[in-house]
Amino acid sequence: MAKADRTGHALMPVPTHTRITGGFLDISGGVELTITGPARARLTGPAHRSVRALRGSGLSVSMPKVPLKITCAGEAAGPPALGDDESYVLVVDAEQGIGLSADQPAGIIRGLSTVAQLVQPTPEGMVMPCARIEDRPRFGWRGLLIDASRHFITVPVILRNLDAMASVKLNVLHWHLSDDQGFRIESHRFPRLQEVGGEGVYYTREEVHTVVRHAADRGIRVVPEFDLPGHASSWLAAYPEFGCRGGGYTVANSWGQHDACLDPLHDEVFEFLDQFFGDVLPLFPDEFVHIGGDEVNGVEWLADPRVVALMEREGLDLVGIQTKFCRRLQEILSKYGKRIVGWEEIADLGAGATVQCWRGPEALARVLGSGCQVLQSQGFYLDSLDRAGQFYRREFAEGLGSDETGRILGGEACMWTEYADSVTIDSRIWPRAAAIAERLWSAREVDDEEDMYRRLPHVSQRLEALGLTHRTELSGRIRCLVGTGSGE
Repeated sequence: MAKADRTGHALMPVPTHTRITGGFLDISGGVELTITGPARARLTGPAHRSVRALRGSGLSVSMPKVPLKITCAGEAAGPPALGDDESYVLVVDAEQGIGLSADQPAGIIRGLSTVAQLVQPTPEGMVMPCARIEDRPRFGWRGLLIDASRHFITVPVILRNLDAMASVKLNVLHWHLSDDQGFRIESHRFPRLQEVGGEGVYYTREEVHTVVRHAADRGIRVVPEFDLPGHASSWLAAYPEFGCRGGGYTVANSWGQHDACLDPLHDEVFEFLDQFFGDVLPLFPDEFVHIGGDEVNGVEWLADPRVVALMEREGLDLVGIQTKFCRRLQEILSKYGKRIVGWEEIADLGAGATVQCWRGPEALARVLGSGCQVLQSQGFYLDSLDRAGQFYRREFAEGLGSDETGRILGGEACMWTEYADSVTIDSRIWPRAAAIAERLWSAREVDDEEDMYRRLPHVSQRLEALGLTHRTELSGRIRCLVGTGSGE
């Protein structure tokens, strides 16, 4: 029902319903924009940005402008949020021009991405195939994790990747801001976090504002991750009194699991976290906060007689101790109006948590059995360097019943940066992430890998026009290595 028309378009993700009606609309003279509805002010920026992109395709002053009429029935209710209606209807007509309508601003923003994808260069000028498209996403949470802890990713790189995300209808930036190797956000209340834990390399509060604003203008939510209680070397290098061993912590300079872990028993630890979150969470309007919660090896807890005594007294294992820690953290976040997200190790928190699964179908089934809402990331780690087709053949929610499937909010592609930095990260993410974006947006029946590969070069070309360096990065590095020579 939603298969790509091999001759009619190169859209990615494939829309829910596409009918190519025949003929083409010539937009060589540009477009004349009108916006109607109560969300007009909210949509002016995204709409004019799209119009500028069309102008960049090359204009002919001898051709008349064609109308681009945008109609949004609903108001702009606030920043992007889970549950926003992203559906839209797009009509391209040779006589009437372009009509884009939606019930909410999120739908208009997604439809504008489709408008940009429909533009085709021809020897006679820029055209769009005449079509009627009715579209809506399969999943409401379609994310990209960018790890800024292992290697710091600069703000311009984050911004252009947000542009790329919007172009393929991804709608969540999962911003991994702390880990053993670095703490990457400015805290006014606890400045040693960024000065010592981040070794002076971090995002200022104004830079965070810039990223969040840029994302919101593209209908993208920003969910920060602060990894707790493990992966905490950078936290404890700054404030060693909050660890079980009380000192000797340093920011990690190697990958893998580390022993550093926050003390699960001292009230002062939770007072510290309460004040920290009170300080930084106003920077992030989204209702979700990711607390990590993964790969706690328990070495420091098992070496602490107080923790061992509690385990014996209450009949707890290490998972039980971690669950107690995360419950207190959940209470703190709830105080600030936030909902907790974590990796699958926090599943024992139950139905009040959203759990991101990363370790395989058996773990996914166990997490779903706990009653949690679920994000799926297993099989979608971009740093694995799998080909786009390998990602495309993997399925979200495969083999599950309808009740279980209903608790899957969506999923995320994950870009960990142990072996990537601001120079190389574009080429690690794109264009392969577009194949994952299609798995998350398009109907399950859209599974033609050959056709995906037919469309992927078109996506890559559009990404390059947005400023992504996935094609040029390697040649640039080679030039730096060998030099361009003098007088050549």
